[in-house]
Amino acid sequence: MTDGKDSRVFDLKQKRNRSFLAVGFLLQLVFIILITVVGINLINTIVEHFTVIVTGHNKQKDYLTIMQNSVRARSIYVWKMTLTNDLFERSKHYENFLKAGTRFLIAREKLELTPNPEQQLLLEQMDVSIKQVVPILYNVMEKLNVRIDYPYQNEMLRALLGQQHIVSTINKMFALHTELIQKVYTQITAELTYALRALLLLMGLALILGGVFAFMIYRRSQKMLFSMIRSEHALAQINEELEHRVKDRTRRLEIANKRLESMANFDVLTGLANRLMLYNQMEVILSYAKRDKHLFAVLFMDLDGFKPINDTYGHDVGDTILITIADRIRDITRESDLAARLGGDEFVIVLSKITNRDDAEIYSKKLKDCINLPIPHLNHSLQVSASVGISVYPNDGDTTELLLKNADNAMYIAKRSAQK
Repeated sequence: MTDGKDSRVFDLKQKRNRSFLAVGFLLQLVFIILITVVGINLINTIVEHFTVIVTGHNKQKDYLTIMQNSVRARSIYVWKMTLTNDLFERSKHYENFLKAGTRFLIAREKLELTPNPEQQLLLEQMDVSIKQVVPILYNVMEKLNVRIDYPYQNEMLRALLGQQHIVSTINKMFALHTELIQKVYTQITAELTYALRALLLLMGLALILGGVFAFMIYRRSQKMLFSMIRSEHALAQINEELEHRVKDRTRRLEIANKRLESMANFDVLTGLANRLMLYNQMEVILSYAKRDKHLFAVLFMDLDGFKPINDTYGHDVGDTILITIADRIRDITRESDLAARLGGDEFVIVLSKITNRDDAEIYSKKLKDCINLPIPHLNHSLQVSASVGISVYPNDGDTTELLLKNADNAMYIAKRSAQK
């Protein structure tokens, strides 16, 4: 009788233990699923939020780039109109000038849709400059479009100074954009840290609950505990993978931003500075020259004989020649100087500090000598030469535009002299 009673008690305890085990297993399963779902949803929400913000900021940066390029393009078309007396050519430049203004306005309107207070303040400052500059620019352009002898110098100087202020405001907005991106990155990092801490807390609670149930039941509960630990390890791997994805996306965004910055400042074909970087760096060199009262030279170079080669052998060979010329320019140019490609076969070299004009003449001869060297192509060699014009600060001008213009004029004089 006793053995039968003990057997029934044992069976009852076994059933009770199995019930505890089942309840404990279900609770653990629900808790782990809850942690996994909450954790994944939280991190996905943070990542999606970060992606939306970065996408918005990248659009704003695109609009700023369009505005910056439009301002630069308008200055170039104004400059080109002053270089020609052909009313047909002036009309073409005037149309391009208007198109650049339209692109600027469209980008400006899109940028204004989602500004923050700091951006709004800069936009308002830019509007003040635009209201001052645009009427002057349009007046000059309209007069130049119909009059060859219109005296544009004073109005043009005022307009260009206003343009520089607009460009300065756009650069401030670029800097503000970079600062906002950094703030977003810091915020997202803090949110991810908070999410991970919350998950660790939940996992800690799960461990405590598993320990309680392991204490309440016998050895079979150990298996449940081990299963829970394995599940937690899988969850930790998921969290680690999600964190890695966030870091990888951030890294790719940084690489893309650096690539965009490089494309905005350097010529894609030759790797030399482009027009935008040339103008910006010349302003810096000009400010140092004014402060330290030293000379610097601007050399405007155009290739002679390049067009027939490009037309005969094709653009691939032409590109090879331009790359070779750019490499030769780098080889004879100091690190403190600046070499840029304006487009086509036009190059500009800025000697940031010289003693006198003879230094620029010596460099010019060295430049033409290295350009004249044959360029191997298949079983023969190709050869181009160079016409170089020189302007020296401050004798030939005290602004970027004037120095470039005078160097360009000097180059055309040298080209005509060589043809005679």
